[in-house]
Amino acid sequence: MVQINWTHQALFDLKEIKDFISRDSSLYAKRTILKIKNSTQI
Repeated sequence: MVQINWTHQALFDLKEIKDFISRDSSLYAKRTILKIKNSTQI
């Protein structure tokens, strides 16, 4: 199994994505970030 190491830039980008989506919906922002993180665990 491959291990994903999140860089500081990647974590910052995830935060920016969440902040952008949160302008319309905090629920969908959280779901989107969870989907991204979960997809890296496959």
